[in-house]
Order: sequence, then structure tokens, then C-alpha cells
Amino acid sequence: MPAWDEAAGKVLPTPNLHTLVQARDQLAKSGIAIEQLNAPSATSCTSLPLLAEYGVTHTEPGHALTSTIPANQQGDQPERIAMLWLSEISHHFRGDSYCYGGVTTVVVTRNMRWCLRQKIKELLKHISTPWMTAVSTTPCRWQASIR
Repeated sequence: MPAWDEAAGKVLPTPNLHTLVQARDQLAKSGIAIEQLNAPSATSCTSLPLLAEYGVTHTEPGHALTSTIPANQQGDQPERIAMLWLSEISHHFRGDSYCYGGVTTVVVTRNMRWCLRQKIKELLKHISTPWMTAVSTTPCRWQASIR
């Protein structure tokens, strides 16, 4: 399967992908034809050519559905971000915001995006300085504290 390589800045094949291809080849030598080769993990528009190069016929969309793939940390991939990360702020103390443990992930459909954008714009009017906690369009891109 492919995996994001931070140093290379792209998705690269892993030993597991090589093992999958070797297993397919060994089965073919034994007369067993494999019609589908499923290689999940890090599937996205930019990793599909790599997967095809290795003969992969099927993948699992996983985080590509919400565009929260590691390759999209800068938001520059073809997949559009479709997730909102929410956390509950319990209080502010000496310039810091504090929240109770958990967060809720909301998967957003295309029809809801416009409404959410308008609501986020409305909320952002009340935000002072950017900081890491409360409102975020993705876990990695930006976060701001409501003060």
C-alpha cells in the first residue's frame, strides 16, 4: 500500500505494496489469475497513478472522501476539504482556551458546504487572534480561538 512520506513530500510505495504485488505474481505463476488487486491506504487523486503503475485495480477511498489525507495538509490537492472539526471550549484563562477532552467530527456533504461557509464567516467576526483550539475547517490547516 502507498503511504505519505513527509521527507519526500509525496505518497510512496511501502513494503506492503511490494508484498501484495509479489503475492499476485506468485499466484499467477501457479495458474491462479487475480482479477482484482485491492490496495487500501492513502488513496487520493495524486496516488492513483502510482497504484495503477503497480497493477492495483481497486482501492478504498478512506480519508480522500473528506480530503483529510496527509498529502492535503496545505489544501492544495484536487480533493476539496469536506469536514468541520468542532471542540467545546469550557473557559478562557489568561489568554488561553480550555476544552473538555473530546471533539466531534462532522462529515459535510457538498450541499451543506455553502451554509457552513456562511456560518463560519459569521462566527469568525467574533474571533480575535488566531490560536490553536476552537473553530477549524480541518484539523491541520488553521484553528482559531473564540475570545
